[in-house]
Amino acid sequence: MVEKPRAATAQSQADPPPEHGGALYCISYVSTQTQHMDNDELLALLEIAREKNQSLGITGILLHREDSFFQILEGGEDEVCELYETIAADPRHDRIEIVTEGP
Repeated sequence: MVEKPRAATAQSQADPPPEHGGALYCISYVSTQTQHMDNDELLALLEIAREKNQSLGITGILLHREDSFFQILEGGEDEVCELYETIAADPRHDRIEIVTEGP
């Protein structure tokens, strides 16, 4: 029998439960970058974001096209809101706009 692949967001039984109690809060936003970033810089940014988000119990997606970013952040409300505020204050972003926000 072939085992079905696990969804990327499925939590392993060995993983501790999220500190936010399982209730997800989500913010999605778009922004324009203020300076050119080559592929190496974008990959470095992605790796840093992955590590930080994992340490905060935050999941989501980060997309980049031309000079624009689209990101979805999901996790505990306090953690997501604090991370968004940090991102919004980052000088590499301009014209940052929340697309959706809520549980």
